Amino acid sequence: MLPLDERLKDYASSLADVLRRLAEFEGRDSLTVSRALTAASAFDRVDVWSESNEPGSAPLPDASTLFSAARRLMLASACAALKPSAFFSSEHPIDAERYLDTVSARVVPGSFVVQLDCPVDPPVKVPELELGHHYGRRVTETLLDGVETAVTVAQAPGMQVRPDAWREAIPHGVSADLVDALASIAPRLDGSPPKQIAVDFARTVPVDGSRRKSVEVPPGIHRTLQDGAEQLRNMVIPIRASLVGQAKGLERSGSGNGRLIAKVQGTLAIEGDRPRHVSVRIAAPNLDESLFIESYRDRSSLVLTGSVVRRGKRYVMLSVTSAELIQRPTLELFDDEPPMPAD
Repeated sequence: MLPLDERLKDYASSLADVLRRLAEFEGRDSLTVSRALTAASAFDRVDVWSESNEPGSAPLPDASTLFSAARRLMLASACAALKPSAFFSSEHPIDAERYLDTVSARVVPGSFVVQLDCPVDPPVKVPELELGHHYGRRVTETLLDGVETAVTVAQAPGMQVRPDAWREAIPHGVSADLVDALASIAPRLDGSPPKQIAVDFARTVPVDGSRRKSVEVPPGIHRTLQDGAEQLRNMVIPIRASLVGQAKGLERSGSGNGRLIAKVQGTLAIEGDRPRHVSVRIAAPNLDESLFIESYRDRSSLVLTGSVVRRGKRYVMLSVTSAELIQRPTLELFDDEPPMPAD
């Protein structure tokens, strides 16, 4: 029993002795234990760490990457805690963005450790969740589940990941965003020490004692993680769209001997979204190239239909299924708003 009255003469020395004994029992340093006790009722502690020759020190590129990866991992998990998805990019739910504003970061002794204080009950109203659910806890649990699942998939025997393995991992919090962040910190060289992501859960909201609380990101899976992130990005469901505009530029790929690529400016109409001004590069080998040439020469309008996916602030036109030339001048669309880049 430790006296709670700070006025007692031996209070400080008794507290220091208790912290020392507890730290020895848990295999941690006294400062870490002290901080965990101070915030035990309010925060889950997330550590993203890398071994270094000097505690609390790392080369600037490594330190910067670790901080960036920690933020991206938390944001991907905050999004997935609301609704799992193969890819979020810059289209993050506002509740996830607000949650990240409540997380604080520091560097603590012990190799190079980025430590995040993650509120179990952040001051964020999340209408998607049931009343009384601890959103912050859901984020940290999703983080561990997603990282563990991604590392397991990437460690498939023989480096051969099953075609559906990444898709099956999405409900566990795996997304292209999370896998890409893991790839950025995964050791590149065989024999390099692993990175580690660990969570010290707040004691006031108990977790299953059998739950894994740390995951290693070992060397040897960097390229597999990169491939997995690309596969997940390509799983976004295409959206039907039409583009009305003019060919503003023409070029040939392959040093002038390849397929025709046309730069088309116009209005992109997408199901479920507002029309927008865009500038799009179209490479459509199965379409009549003369349509693009005539549109460029005569300033005639083209109507293109196909499918697009959204990646960040850009729409990527994956396929063009039909093209038609309209023999009339195109309306000037760009006086009030510059065209938005797309692919």
